[in-house]
Amino acid sequence: DLSVVLGDVDEAALERARIALGPDPGIVRCDVEREADCRRLIEASESLLSGPVDVFVAHAGVPFSGTLADCPADEIRRVISVNVIGSILSAQAALASLRRGTDPCLLFMGSLQSLSGRAARSVYTASKHAIAGLVKSLAVELGPDGIRVNALAPTVVDTPFLHEAYRR
Repeated sequence: DLSVVLGDVDEAALERARIALGPDPGIVRCDVEREADCRRLIEASESLLSGPVDVFVAHAGVPFSGTLADCPADEIRRVISVNVIGSILSAQAALASLRRGTDPCLLFMGSLQSLSGRAARSVYTASKHAIAGLVKSLAVELGPDGIRVNALAPTVVDTPFLHEAYRR
């Protein structure tokens, strides 16, 4: 039985996942900046899982490194749009399904930068601080509905995301 559905805007990453996961993986192309894509991800997930989503991981993120003085406005918008708004929209789309789940959990991907500051990472850090605040508020808001809300705050992990962040 299928127990995990992956959504990503990166078609190459989805293809790598498809190859790694086998013949019929739960894979859905999703741009978290688009409400319709977020709704489609949840609808596809419920169909693929034959029921509601019990755990939703809002793992949207793009890196950015550089000083605020040198950060173009379009990059600021991109980081905030994907990391914050994308996380919010995807979580919002998952709420109705989570409410029907057996042990619902809404999990956000924060960062060590959710808890601290760092030079030349101000825009990324701001986006991750927003996630920390969102999690605190949603835990209070959704707790009475039985939905646990948490965040992970990993430190540096050697991934393509990290390499992209340091190329800048």
